[in-house]
Amino acid sequence: MKRIAHLARLSGELLVLSVLSSFVWSVADTLRGPYSEAEYGSVILPFTVLRRLECVMEPHREAMADIVGKYDGEQQRRTHLKIRTRSEDSAGLSFWTTSDYTLKKALQDPDNLAANLIDYVSGFSANLDVFKSFDFENVIRTLDSRDRLAQVVRHFEKIDMSPDAVSNADMGDLFENLIYRFAESANDGAGQFYTPRDVVRLLVDLIFDEDTDALRERGTVRSIYDPTVGTGGMLTVADEHLHDLNPGASTALFGQEINPRTYAICKADLLIKGQDPTNVRQGDTLVVDRFEELRFDYVLSNP
Repeated sequence: MKRIAHLARLSGELLVLSVLSSFVWSVADTLRGPYSEAEYGSVILPFTVLRRLECVMEPHREAMADIVGKYDGEQQRRTHLKIRTRSEDSAGLSFWTTSDYTLKKALQDPDNLAANLIDYVSGFSANLDVFKSFDFENVIRTLDSRDRLAQVVRHFEKIDMSPDAVSNADMGDLFENLIYRFAESANDGAGQFYTPRDVVRLLVDLIFDEDTDALRERGTVRSIYDPTVGTGGMLTVADEHLHDLNPGASTALFGQEINPRTYAICKADLLIKGQDPTNVRQGDTLVVDRFEELRFDYVLSNP
């Protein structure tokens, strides 16, 4: 029965991913002409991240504005926001935006849409610096100059990427699926950006197999590291697997990534999950190990 339930859950996850991925990918129809296929990712990926962040923040915008108004320091804001937004299902938010804009609100002033979006993205807290890795301001200005900005923003504003509609696991799968498509369309060796989810689950099963009893103990704390982390899919699956074994377990997730776009996705994704964003670092692991001083309970990777 457990196996049937597991297969049913996987089937449902694949259906959600297929529908969501197709809808996100369909923005390519808007880009076709002014953009080549190899350029689609530079537009679609940052807007997907922004929309996910927006949907996660949406129920907490009032609390966010209140705390930003009361406190000036980043650490004070982070501490109070996390406490105010904590729930049984969430560790609480540790990022915010000082901007009042959303995609919907930015669209209400079409003559200043580009400036509104830049204001929106510039207002994010310092720990959410991922849009610099996407060179997002330049992406926005280029879309505007090619007369495609409003169409793209309208497309993403319609997508429900709230945690209730799209789980963290589904979101991770979506990012990896998009990366794979973009790499494939650009003839850029899609395999170097994507590991099939079944393979990831097998790796996770193998590294946890001998420790199953210990992982079920009260007070379990484990650190997990991926030196070629990509969008963070392996860390996500490992984290979920450990919490399936022991819902009370605590995890610290770490990763290093050479590609700036996949690094940005991974950092944003882990930040949404309540992980420490400084645990994701950019660079070539083989050249400079940015975690040389640390030791981890588990290391897994597809190099």
